[in-house]
Amino acid sequence: MSVRLMAEIFETEFRDLQDADGNTTKASTAKFICIALADHANDEGEGAYPSLAKIAHKTSLSRTCVINAMDALKYNGIALAAGTSKWDTVNYTINRACFSQIEGSKSRVLVNPVDSPQLTQLTPPVNPVDPNHTITIHKTKDVSLSKSEMQEAGKKVDKILAMQNPNAWQGREHIRADLLPLADWYNRVTNQVMTKRVQKAWWKALGEWKDECLQPEHLQAAYDNRIAWRKIITDPNELTKDAAAIKAAGGIGNNSSKLRVL
Repeated sequence: MSVRLMAEIFETEFRDLQDADGNTTKASTAKFICIALADHANDEGEGAYPSLAKIAHKTSLSRTCVINAMDALKYNGIALAAGTSKWDTVNYTINRACFSQIEGSKSRVLVNPVDSPQLTQLTPPVNPVDPNHTITIHKTKDVSLSKSEMQEAGKKVDKILAMQNPNAWQGREHIRADLLPLADWYNRVTNQVMTKRVQKAWWKALGEWKDECLQPEHLQAAYDNRIAWRKIITDPNELTKDAAAIKAAGGIGNNSSKLRVL
């Protein structure tokens, strides 16, 4: 996560961008996608390889919208594909030269204000990049931020993400989409979040719940059973065997939810 790069993007005024097929991406969407990429990149803009699903989750935008925006960013030389990651996702490099600041002047303008009525069609501000051409990025003026500026930029990012997804909780962004219903259930009933200290425990439990085809209702029955015996749940793995036994016993009907699994 590069707070410095995020700050540079925040201070850059965007225009609507077009891709090779003439599709137009709104300035606000392009900027938000850039911020989401910067959340995965280092200070040089390198090493951003989130999946399309991850970007869609972070921004609450549709997959189609994310794909169109990424095509526009690549076509305009703002995001550069640099191979693939070990997870088979595209490894992007954000072209920091697009967000460089000139001493004594305002930030470089990538775009005019959004929804300007007098501009019905805008020409892409950056010439398309030849994919076979080696790009040289020149270092610019040092724009390192002070501690207070980094904190302020972080608050802005948190505010945007909270506005886009009011149901988010700490660690949710690291969980695969197919495991989110189970993770959301556990967070909802226990009010626990996935910090770095408990990441391995969460991933192990969620993986086993998925492999055992356990549903939230099975886990809820196991949870209610433990609470009935005044057992406090501190690790999601504590529910796995109980929920699996309840499922094997025939679901959650009648007495199965009251079954005490030793």
